[in-house]
Amino acid sequence: VGAVVATGKEGGGETSSSSSLDANTGTGGENLSGNGWDGAASIPVDAYVRAKLALRYLALMGRVGVLVGYDAATDATAAFAATTAEGHSVAGLLNLLLEAADRAADAANHPPSMSDHGGSTRSPSDGEVRAQSKSYRHASIILLSLVLSTVPYVVPYLPRDYVEGTLLSRVGSLLAAYESTYRPGVGLTALLLAGSQVEETIAGVVAVDDDEDEDDDDDDDEEEDDDDGSGVCCDTLQDLARTVKAVVAAHYDSDDSDDTSSKGTLAGTCFAFPADAPWSNLTVEPSTAASANGDAAMEGGGSRKGAVYSGEPLRIMSLAAGSQSQPISRAAPHLLALGDSSEEDGGEVFIRIPNLDGIVYGRLAVFGLGDDDEDEDDEDEVNQAQSNPEQDAYTKGFGLLDRCFLSEAVRDALVCHRPTVTATGAERGSCRDVAEQVMAIGHLFVPRDQSSAEKNGGGDTSMATSSDAGAKSARGIEYGIVETILSLIVQANKREEGTDVSGSPLGHLYLSRVLLEVTKLQPTLISRAIVAAISALFEDFLPSLVPSARAALADWLAIHLSNTAYQWPSSYWAHWTPYAQALVESNQRNSRGEFVMEALRDMIELQGFPDTIVSDCLPAGSPLVNLLLPKDASTSTPADSLQSLAKDLEERIWIHNDDPDAVREYIVGDEVQESISGSIGESGSTQIWWRTSIVVKAILRPAKIDLDRAQKAVQKARDKMADGDDGDFMEEEDLDEATEDVVVDAVEAIGRYKPVVLAAMARDLQVYEEGQASSNLDESDMLVMGEIHILRQTDAMASYSRSVLEAYVDALVQNHVV
Repeated sequence: VGAVVATGKEGGGETSSSSSLDANTGTGGENLSGNGWDGAASIPVDAYVRAKLALRYLALMGRVGVLVGYDAATDATAAFAATTAEGHSVAGLLNLLLEAADRAADAANHPPSMSDHGGSTRSPSDGEVRAQSKSYRHASIILLSLVLSTVPYVVPYLPRDYVEGTLLSRVGSLLAAYESTYRPGVGLTALLLAGSQVEETIAGVVAVDDDEDEDDDDDDDEEEDDDDGSGVCCDTLQDLARTVKAVVAAHYDSDDSDDTSSKGTLAGTCFAFPADAPWSNLTVEPSTAASANGDAAMEGGGSRKGAVYSGEPLRIMSLAAGSQSQPISRAAPHLLALGDSSEEDGGEVFIRIPNLDGIVYGRLAVFGLGDDDEDEDDEDEVNQAQSNPEQDAYTKGFGLLDRCFLSEAVRDALVCHRPTVTATGAERGSCRDVAEQVMAIGHLFVPRDQSSAEKNGGGDTSMATSSDAGAKSARGIEYGIVETILSLIVQANKREEGTDVSGSPLGHLYLSRVLLEVTKLQPTLISRAIVAAISALFEDFLPSLVPSARAALADWLAIHLSNTAYQWPSSYWAHWTPYAQALVESNQRNSRGEFVMEALRDMIELQGFPDTIVSDCLPAGSPLVNLLLPKDASTSTPADSLQSLAKDLEERIWIHNDDPDAVREYIVGDEVQESISGSIGESGSTQIWWRTSIVVKAILRPAKIDLDRAQKAVQKARDKMADGDDGDFMEEEDLDEATEDVVVDAVEAIGRYKPVVLAAMARDLQVYEEGQASSNLDESDMLVMGEIHILRQTDAMASYSRSVLEAYVDALVQNHVV
């Protein structure tokens, strides 16, 4: 816990190296998080997960009796003791964390003063105030999340008054001031817009009038989410708070709240982990000493079932004044000193937690809310069960509570088991190992038929075991795993050079690889779940997803299909075609069409050439083949004189390799001006910047050749699909051109012939000004217009390939052409 929130302790004019920790970089002098944590190699997310698992371990120790779980004499009192000579119970530790969260939340509203290196107190700047306020607020949220994650593991032995009246009451107060950054249309990191995009009706698509049903579902969702007082449930923290509240209420309201081991789970959920008691099934043999003293008089030979701790329960010690023993928790003073500037505590404690990446995620319910919906039509239920019984088992058998626990378990497994590379270059773990751990989570859920049979003697088969998922694994669990990973993919930031290292470790490529390995483990079940999830996202979510989330989903689909031999139902491509055609051919912008085209272009980028997409990915005769590449690489030049000039300039640059000075003198000379005078035949900006346009087209000639070659390959692949021809796609006479590097050649030409481009742009501007009596634009504005025209010409030439276009634009910027 200390590794997450405790950072630079400043006092006496020096920074204490023993307690300094920067949560922004994850580095620090002292290991506050426990066994083996290497601050230089870890990030705050690792410390957070370790703290969460450590608290669960302490909670289980309190349940078995190794630790004091609850002390009525001290925990039931209204007064809170930060440090006690006797130490804390497990319940007291959770209350201590909430006290620290309260203090951090208060410090967020009233940031303390700061001390400089001379020891004098100074007022922080506005930037420091904002940074400190944000860090304190994040610290409060982290502590709150840790407590919420631990509560389900302590409810089996804590009294209801303490859990609801003390712990959850304080949690509710903290959540009342919480504003999620994932709130649709408002939050900075929102996954969803405030509403669906307004899109034109697409020809060839049958519109379904389901707006009224969607509105009703949204109203029901908001009403249910508002029950916990935290507003719309749009992130994992709010989801966890709602789940914990429901689990606590269901547990204490149930008849067997004192004995969770009889059914293996807490009331209201089939998640077995919080109620698991493996020690209860151990067979204990009496020791020789115990038998001699007669302390273990047992029936049937002396052995007994169930291990019992008979020693004195331990307490969790804090740094009590005058304590000489090594405390169990060394982080307590750091936590409780948040915002405290008392000189007795050694000065102020400042924290740096710039964001909650990897700790709080956005919530995206791909398969709906998950609670039993009794209002659904019986016929729809029968059809759905017959078409996909596993999906029906998940949507009907996994409620909101089960899905929350499942999602949290998957995220923890992805963080804890992710592969790493040591400083010496050794690899630890693999995505295959992560996939196996994720699939094993299914064994943490007690199948409904098993728990129902034990309790009622009957059987609800909605969650019967699946032979493909493994014995005793809840049926339909694969849909929850896919739902969780896809919800992480759409919000995964692609790690780029210079980005902050404190972000979530669950990157886009890592998650894509894990989902690919999960598919390989269970190809039948996972493939069906992926198809169902993409279908739900396409129909129900794409118009509401923010553009970055939609692009991330398209990137993932391209990666997944490229690594699974492009196995995808042909009916889906047929259904998606009208949306893509409307976008490309009719210029009707729509979210679904953009998703399809983004995925196709990404697959071309990954493959390197589009013929494989035609032959292996798209169905035979699919109209999408015509949309893979643009029709022409550049704007037209109808005038004969311009065509002749463009060809002549290409020969000078690419065949004769003329000196840039000679080409510059040629293009700006009077001979060229007189030869095309009055025959430009263009309009708009091209009429002004015709000379610049021809130069740019000539320099980017490799892009035109590459596009022509790609179009020929697409046509040959289409012909092969039509008549079964097994001939090579590339004609023999094109082999020389095929060896050209479209990026390297053009980038080098941009650098070499940069003076030609600038001279052509200056000459075009001069001719334009000479022909104008007056102009509202000054020279700088006109030059900006010329640079915009260059970028548009570059886009027209290289838009068929994202990587080629990015390389060209980067070269233009690096050479100060634009």
